[in-house]
Amino acid sequence: MRIILGFIFFICSLIIGYYIYNKIKKREKFFEDFYNFSLNLHTEIGFFQNKLKDILNKNDYGENFNSLLKEVSNNLLNTEQTINDWCSKQNYLLKNDNEVLNSFFKKLGKTDVKTQQNEINEYIEIIKNKLNNLKAENLKKGKMVLSLSVMLGLALLIIVI
Repeated sequence: MRIILGFIFFICSLIIGYYIYNKIKKREKFFEDFYNFSLNLHTEIGFFQNKLKDILNKNDYGENFNSLLKEVSNNLLNTEQTINDWCSKQNYLLKNDNEVLNSFFKKLGKTDVKTQQNEINEYIEIIKNKLNNLKAENLKKGKMVLSLSVMLGLALLIIVI
């Protein structure tokens, strides 16, 4: 009976560790896709002279970017929900992440092509820096979280047995 209880604690510890690790990775993946979206947007607006609504309505959009970014763009097109509302419902984005998203999407489609390209370039640099910081942070924290969850699970297993 103790062995079963010990393994249950071990598995629970691993699940919690994986949940935290996955939350960290989701944030990194979101900003990776946001960076790629920004590059694509810059090209679409500057080279092809497409409008924002046309870019977001493209059929291949969902194949190139993750579902979270697709949900953000769909909220811009289909509902009256603001990006701020969407960000407040997320459990992995931080407050400063929400501010970057809000300011990025509020400025889109409001000015001429050259100004939009300049603004997108500024945000590409901001997002690139944030992404690099997240990757470095995730290398440290992600491995640490997984290692600690395994060690905690083993410690609980030994204590219970």
